[in-house]
Amino acid sequence: MIVVDTNAVSEAARGVPDTNVDDWFDHRIGDELYVTATIMAELCFGIELMPLGRRRSTLQSRIDLVLGQYFADRVLPFDGMAARAYATIHATRRRSGCPMSMADAQIAATCLVNGATLATRNVCDFQGCGIRLVNPWAR
Repeated sequence: MIVVDTNAVSEAARGVPDTNVDDWFDHRIGDELYVTATIMAELCFGIELMPLGRRRSTLQSRIDLVLGQYFADRVLPFDGMAARAYATIHATRRRSGCPMSMADAQIAATCLVNGATLATRNVCDFQGCGIRLVNPWAR
């Protein structure tokens, strides 16, 4: 199981995505890819912040296409188990002097309780959270 972070979903939705990311997606088995509810919220929030117009509607269409193609019915919830893991991860990171955003801690917690690898460009943001990481931009 691989959870695809917001930045990787956004990259896949670009008109011309990075070739490494494009190849990475092409070599995945469709049913191994997931997003989390938090990632969906980040994507939707980013679009909602954009002014109405062609750019926003184009991005919305591309995001909808990528979500439908790779993640149909594969959205992991932020549930009670994830909430407990979130509290531990978030507090541990803060105490260690390496705080992380609430969204990133929720994503890490959801991955942890589901035994999922996280595919992200921001590998360093998630180190020390107890999850496996992969960078689709790296060769």
